[in-house]
Amino acid sequence: AFHRVEHPYVRTIKKRGGAYAILLAFHYSRRELMYKDEIIAGAQKHCDEAMEADFSAGRYFGGWKGIDTLEKYGLVIRRDRRRTSRGWTSSKHEFHLTKSGREFTRDMLARFNHVGGHRNRGDLHPCPRSEGKSTLPGR
Repeated sequence: AFHRVEHPYVRTIKKRGGAYAILLAFHYSRRELMYKDEIIAGAQKHCDEAMEADFSAGRYFGGWKGIDTLEKYGLVIRRDRRRTSRGWTSSKHEFHLTKSGREFTRDMLARFNHVGGHRNRGDLHPCPRSEGKSTLPGR
């Protein structure tokens, strides 16, 4: 049987940091291609810092900086141009979640939100909080 090795970044990614929030924006959108403004809008609620830099407030980096780490690890790919029927055109940056990015997100969610792994196949949503009560039958 094939056993997939967990990505080492899973152990060091910061919960509610920029990279974490960006991956959750992809996850909850259920899309593999998004634009920066869509990612920021979807990620902000999952991030403890502002996603965008605000130079006037002295915040030179925002949570969006996490995209660099995701690209470095090959979890997200940035495409600057796309092919159309009329040739290459400039467009807004497209960001694509890779297969490795999907697997990483699954492992990340398991690390932060699941006890004992996933509830069932393909279910990547976090388990609901039980308010201290056991969710096991008969407990």
